[in-house]
Amino acid sequence: MKPQVRQDAHLRKMTRMEDGAQGAPMSEYDNDEHDGGEYEDNAENKWSDAITEPHEVPPSGRLAWPRSQPAPPRDRFRTLSRRLLDDLRKPRPVQSRDLVILVPSLLIGALLVSLLVAALAPSLFSALYTRFTGIPPHRSVSHISTAPHPSATPTKPATATPVPSVEGVFLTRDTATQGNWSGVYGQAGTLIIGVSDGGQQLPDGVQVTPTNATPYTWAPSTDDSRALQQDATGADRIATCWYAPDTFSVAITIPSGQSYRMAVYLLDWDHLQRAEDLRLLNTATGKTLNTQTLTSFANGVYLVWRVRGQITLRVTNHSGPINAVISGLFFSPV
Repeated sequence: MKPQVRQDAHLRKMTRMEDGAQGAPMSEYDNDEHDGGEYEDNAENKWSDAITEPHEVPPSGRLAWPRSQPAPPRDRFRTLSRRLLDDLRKPRPVQSRDLVILVPSLLIGALLVSLLVAALAPSLFSALYTRFTGIPPHRSVSHISTAPHPSATPTKPATATPVPSVEGVFLTRDTATQGNWSGVYGQAGTLIIGVSDGGQQLPDGVQVTPTNATPYTWAPSTDDSRALQQDATGADRIATCWYAPDTFSVAITIPSGQSYRMAVYLLDWDHLQRAEDLRLLNTATGKTLNTQTLTSFANGVYLVWRVRGQITLRVTNHSGPINAVISGLFFSPV
């Protein structure tokens, strides 16, 4: 359906064409036609700006409003969202149905916010803690606590290991020193068999008592390095021993609280291939503390123990008709 403006423009065009046929110049017709075209274009533009909302159209095809009145302007911004906002701005009293919708909505929103905060709070706290302290949250600052640490099972207080009243622990066997004991053994006291002066200087309180042992001297003075020095100066040497055909013993008493390194020197002076064992016993109980066996000691050997309390050294012959021998005892600090 064409608007009335187009129909009027067409009537004017026809009238001008009739006037032109009666002698009107073509230039004027052209100008009028051109003007009519501009009018038609302007009319079309004005119509395009008119509102596109539906209106009742009469059977004649004309619009409901008269030509003398301009078409209502188009409201380009009146959308559905704007209408909703306009409705919200209108003041109206709160109704019960509004509360039915609003209160559950607020509760659900508060619950969702609480869950979100609970999920983000640990990581946020850890980040802030690390940012301001520089310490990762899974580590702790080392510190020394004076309070005792609790434990599932109580711990017993540490107690010192009691020192045995009697001791005989074997330490070493020395075949290199031979009779040159001065400066190596005997710093606390010596007992050289057959020497009464410098050879018998036992530590204070120490007692040495042989049983079933007979003294014997192989060489009262010699320069053989196997023979023991008679004193600490080493000016002379002597080859002597205690002996027994089967067995003999030496009781050694060390005062309570004292402990020594005891070296026993043995020498097979005459190369008779002696074989014997030396057993260290607890004098009170007879319990064996240590046993050493010798089969060849023609060049001399020292057996060294750490001793304490009342002990007994028992020497037993294992060489048939040949006897068992020892030549000296030397005590040194532990």
